[in-house]
Amino acid sequence: TKKIVKVYIQLFCLGALTSLLFPPFFLLPLGFIIFPIFFYIITNFKNKSLIKSFTEGYIYALGMNLCLFFWLKNPFLIEESTKKYFLLPYVIVFYLSIYFGLFSLTLRFFINKKLHIIVFPLLLVVFEIIRSKLFLSFPWNLFGYILSDKTFFLENLKYIGTYGLSYLSIVLLLFPVPIYN
Repeated sequence: TKKIVKVYIQLFCLGALTSLLFPPFFLLPLGFIIFPIFFYIITNFKNKSLIKSFTEGYIYALGMNLCLFFWLKNPFLIEESTKKYFLLPYVIVFYLSIYFGLFSLTLRFFINKKLHIIVFPLLLVVFEIIRSKLFLSFPWNLFGYILSDKTFFLENLKYIGTYGLSYLSIVLLLFPVPIYN
């Protein structure tokens, strides 16, 4: 169990560090370390239950979403009448993290390890689209925003769209994986 807790702490920290890839920080080089580690952790299915697969993705997203949306409570603290609702943004963070858990769980059903490098970015973007359209219609923190400070990518955004840019950014950040293999 110590090993499992260690992995969960690593995933939470990787998620928190992932928030530094987004505006206003844009620490893109950090992503070339974070994403391959995240990829290797969640695609290692040896002796892993379905619940553990879900939990790994969920904890990673929890670290990322808590850091990205820590400010959401602030508007609730301005008016006396809304102060009692300041925990509501945390419910949203827990809800948004479910999509990463489902992503991690779905990835598990692709048994061929060689397909993981192709399926990983595709599934992540599919769950971004689902998260953006379903229930809350929440299109914040899309991985395409990571490259939004790069003029070259923005000039070509009209051809591939925001979700295409998300796919491109994930593929780019996973670039060290095939090199390492």
